[in-house]
Amino acid sequence: MSIEFSDQQKFEFDRAARLKEAERLTPIFHQNFPGQTQNLSKQALTLEILRALDRAAEWGVETRSACVDFSILWLLIGPNFDQSEEVGRFFRFPVSSMAMKTKALMSEFKWRLHLDQQ
Repeated sequence: MSIEFSDQQKFEFDRAARLKEAERLTPIFHQNFPGQTQNLSKQALTLEILRALDRAAEWGVETRSACVDFSILWLLIGPNFDQSEEVGRFFRFPVSSMAMKTKALMSEFKWRLHLDQQ
């Protein structure tokens, strides 16, 4: 016997998993990014992380670490950072996985942040 799920059911399961992940990340983000999260309530931060995870899913980001990186970039660079022409072009480029692209973008961001702090 096999069970088949509708697209709507799959969407709801995925959304529930993203909400659980957002709830898991909320205290971690509050602790590690106080400057960016101090004015956000727990609920507001959870919803913002959920928005980032939803967008990551739209791009096809699937691994947990890539989703966390995407959410960090969303928080530090700003919501909808992925809608910039440069990032969008990079994400649409057909070579490499979204996990690799997200990690590369995170590495570039860290490098630029390091240079700015010198």
